[in-house]
Amino acid sequence: MFAEIWAKAVDTYRSPRKGARMAIDEFDTFERIALIFGLSFCINAVMLVLRSIALGEDVSGDGGIVFFVVGNLFASAFAFAIMVLLAYAIGRFLFGGKGEPWEVAAALAWHSLVTAPFALVMNPFALMSEDVGGSAILSMILVGVTLWLLVNFIAEAHRFSSAWKVAGVIFGALFLLGALLPILLAGAISG
Repeated sequence: MFAEIWAKAVDTYRSPRKGARMAIDEFDTFERIALIFGLSFCINAVMLVLRSIALGEDVSGDGGIVFFVVGNLFASAFAFAIMVLLAYAIGRFLFGGKGEPWEVAAALAWHSLVTAPFALVMNPFALMSEDVGGSAILSMILVGVTLWLLVNFIAEAHRFSSAWKVAGVIFGALFLLGALLPILLAGAISG
């Protein structure tokens, strides 16, 4: 099973739209989408716990490691649901996308899984590296690959002919968030 998933993930890196279409076609039930999201979460949770232990962070207080992981599971599920809702609603209602909510969820669950190995690369590298610059460059590359995959996955879920529209919306939203957040924080801090 894992070898098959890994082979599909590698194919997805080579052809993101084809990988997204495979996910939409194969993960067509809530159970299958939840399985892929759960597998992604498990990979990330293991890396988070190992990173916390390696950095000497205290994860034993207030319920211990179980509470730590379960809290992250709820936060991750909530963030996933918000992401699916936004990708579906914006694509469908503002730009005429044809994707159904489960198609967007399947594409984003697969995105979550195929980008989960990035934590396996980043966390050990960041912990062992004295070279902050190298870690920053690797982080920027992986963020770029993550966004490239996300743009293609959302475009495929909504059956857009071009991913450029999706890229423009995502980068516009990030720019808007980056411009508004400091203003909102300054207003909240100054009271």
